[in-house]
Amino acid sequence: MRVLIISHSYIAPENRHKITVLGQKQDLEIGVLFPPRWIALGRHLFFLQQSQDTERHWTFTCPVYGAGDNSKYIYDPICLRRDILEFKPDLIHVEEEPWSRCLGEIAILSKITSSRLIFFSWENLELSLSFAQQQIRRLVFSQSIAALVGNEEAKSLLQKSGFGKRVDVITQFGADTDAFVPLSLEQKQAVRERLGLTGFVVGFAGRLVEEKGIGTLLRAIAELKKTAPDCRLLLVSTTIIPSEFEDMIEDLNITDSVVVADGLDHDRIREYTQVMDCLVLPSLTTPTWKEQFGRVLTEAMACQVAVIGSSSGAIPEVIGEAGLIFKEGDAGDLVSKISLYYQDPSLLQDKARMGYQRVQEKYSFKAVAEKTYQLYKQILEH
Repeated sequence: MRVLIISHSYIAPENRHKITVLGQKQDLEIGVLFPPRWIALGRHLFFLQQSQDTERHWTFTCPVYGAGDNSKYIYDPICLRRDILEFKPDLIHVEEEPWSRCLGEIAILSKITSSRLIFFSWENLELSLSFAQQQIRRLVFSQSIAALVGNEEAKSLLQKSGFGKRVDVITQFGADTDAFVPLSLEQKQAVRERLGLTGFVVGFAGRLVEEKGIGTLLRAIAELKKTAPDCRLLLVSTTIIPSEFEDMIEDLNITDSVVVADGLDHDRIREYTQVMDCLVLPSLTTPTWKEQFGRVLTEAMACQVAVIGSSSGAIPEVIGEAGLIFKEGDAGDLVSKISLYYQDPSLLQDKARMGYQRVQEKYSFKAVAEKTYQLYKQILEH
């Protein structure tokens, strides 16, 4: 089997673990194609060759127009056609939304090169698409033989939109369970001392933006401080905390209860996640977005850290019974859920163990790669 996976996401090395696992399959030759540069959250990313191609694992980079715009960017058509013809895939797997211009471009090329096509979608909100986007989606639907989606709502929405072929819920990414691992109590305490963390640590990891529910979390910590003065909030992010949240921390008089670790490289996120007592993902649904997965949840669970999530989007689906759910935007409900962990160490430990088991079975890169591989086999052997 020869499969070519195409997505701008793979310019980031932390996203390529699935490709590495797939490349270890004896009956699979895997290629991955992505732009040599990308812009994400205002940061410029560049691909640096870290390993050589092998007989079963190939890497292609192809210039794009519109780097940073997920729905509008396209690949250089000459380069893209050359790479597809060179690799000669039996199957092209594009991890972009079905109305994106690059997927429309690849759908046309898949027809020319007689390669079968599948795509991936995260979208769990019914969006208003332009006429051009609707036409691209129609083309992609007609050319594709199956689809993967990141959550159950995305599956329902895809079927409602008229895609009547096979749809499997297999997330695009997983947790790197070789890097995100539990620490012993002694290790955790040593790292906490080095980072200057004390008390019961409630953590957040992700973008420091309003739709991630930072305001809800800060209000909850202010209320929790009255009954749990040793509770600390740890905000961890690759982005920089906006002034509006700094002002909110001061206005709520919780400066001494909040530790901010922002502007970090992705590798540093792991270190902070491992020493949390619990991680909270308090995402808020907006008219144009709701939580599609919550990768930080799976990374925390891999570290055997108990999790709490809001009711937004796919969060309850990801957590299952291995954590606690609160009503999105309800700071009081969030306080009650954090208090359950704070007051009951056995519940905290039980949920942490359940989360660890859940991520090993469903959301590790190895588990995601295995499900993806089985889908490839079923499609190509059909």
